[in-house]
Amino acid sequence: LAPHIQQLVWKATERG
Repeated sequence: LAPHIQQLVWKATERG
C-alpha cells in the first residue's frame, strides 16, 4: 500500500 493510502487506513483502524 502507498504511504498516503496507509495513512488513510491507519486513521480508520485508529477508531477500532
